[in-house]
Amino acid sequence: MPPSPPPSPAVRAAVRYSWGMGDDNKVVGMLARLIPEKGADLLVTLAERWANLHPEVRFVIAGPGAASDEALIRSGIRERGLGGIVQVVGRVANPFEALASFDVLTVPSRRESFPAVIPEAFALGVPVVATQVGGIPEIVEDGSTGFLFAVDDVDGFSTALERALYGPGTTEIALRASALVRERFSVERMTNEIEQQYIEVLAARQSREV
Repeated sequence: MPPSPPPSPAVRAAVRYSWGMGDDNKVVGMLARLIPEKGADLLVTLAERWANLHPEVRFVIAGPGAASDEALIRSGIRERGLGGIVQVVGRVANPFEALASFDVLTVPSRRESFPAVIPEAFALGVPVVATQVGGIPEIVEDGSTGFLFAVDDVDGFSTALERALYGPGTTEIALRASALVRERFSVERMTNEIEQQYIEVLAARQSREV
């Protein structure tokens, strides 16, 4: 979970400035390994669609990756003329500061189990737009704690992001998500769950020994 207190507004502004973005921009980001399954190419496709529709929006792709995968994404950005709109920043020194600097976190994954970045974003009050895949719908309930779309559905991605950035009730959704993560991922609750698992394992072992 993110540190407490979260990164300050001054830190957030400094991170955005390092990306060439200011308070007048809306920053849409992803924070993940740069591999095809994570869907960075889908974010680039969306950025091309949004370039003229929403000129205030900027996109950030953050996270480590192989040189070949990063080169492929950079090539797609260059070919579409999106150099001033999409920034590939690679591995970041402080992921929580980067995450807190997003106005929206996107998780356009094609395959996923349960990405830890989602509850981290919730804890920081950052709205989440993610694919309906793997364990994501277990924590992201569309319209209640975040926004969902189908895998590789650029139209659905665009609609979900519109709702997150410009729709009514986004603040309330972020507050619900923050409350959810505090309740579900508190140290006390997780400790209790681990203790319960140990009790069940010991009970099962004792029953076999009888």
